[in-house]
Order: sequence, then structure tokens, then C-alpha cells
Amino acid sequence: MDIRKVMLEEFREELPATRKALERIPEDKLGWKPHEKSMALGQLAMHVAMLPGGMARATREDTYHVQKERFRIPMPQSRQEVLDALEASVPVVEECFAETSEDDAEGQWKLVMGEKVITQRARYRAWRTLLLSHWIHHRAQLGVYLRLLDVPVPMTYGPTSDENPFG
Repeated sequence: MDIRKVMLEEFREELPATRKALERIPEDKLGWKPHEKSMALGQLAMHVAMLPGGMARATREDTYHVQKERFRIPMPQSRQEVLDALEASVPVVEECFAETSEDDAEGQWKLVMGEKVITQRARYRAWRTLLLSHWIHHRAQLGVYLRLLDVPVPMTYGPTSDENPFG
């Protein structure tokens, strides 16, 4: 089994649910936060949109050097800006999975800050955790924001109280 094809398949399966969630963010609430320690809705949405492409770029080399300024998430001015950022992420992920050899997919990848190794794992495991699982986690967080704003939460893996094709 080619792990690159599996990862690409999973990414493509998650994409429609992510688009649907991002399409629901209310433009007049981009600055809204559920708590003072939380990201604003617009920043969270932009993080969800940009994360796949950013992580794909980060795993291109064998070592990624973290710098705090790289993690500033921009505040979008519109929902369309967020959706455009998601669409810009898609080909980056697709190219990354297609251009990485099977050996490199199974090879070691490191995330470091200065001399400190934050994590080291097989590249495909970084894709699984830092790209897919991390992305899905923040999409779920976005669903909570939508619920708190009384915006209908889209169905992802099963029905929500707002969307139930079985009920």
C-alpha cells in the first residue's frame, strides 16, 4: 500500500466538510471570540484554511525550523478570503504527496526550535498528525464556534442537530 496515495485520499475526503464549515462563517463575526484566550473566528477559519498547505510545505525538507513569527495567523477581511486560502492550500498538499518518494514518506522528519527537537517521526506520520488530525481538530473547534453563534453546524461524519438526512 502506498501511504502517499492513502494520505491524499484522506485529505480529499476531508476537504468537502472543511469547505462546508468555512462557507458558514458569518462575515460580520470574524472578530468574535468565545473566550479571551481563544482565537477570533476569522483567525481560526484562516488557520483551518491555511494549515494543510503550511504543513505540507513544512514537511518538504527533512527538518523544519520553527520560528514564532511564522505562526501569526492573519485576520481575514471576508469569508471569500478564507475560502481562497483553502483553495490555495489544496494544490500544495497534492503536490507534496505526489512529489515525495515512498522512501522519503517513510523517512524521518524533524520539527526543531533552535537546538531543541520538538518532534521527530516518519514524514507520513507527521502528515497524519500535524496535517490531517490537526486540521480536523481545528475544523471541529470551528464547529463549536458556529454552534455558539447559532449558525447551523454542517454534517461531517454523521448528522448534527442542524443537518440530519436520516431524520
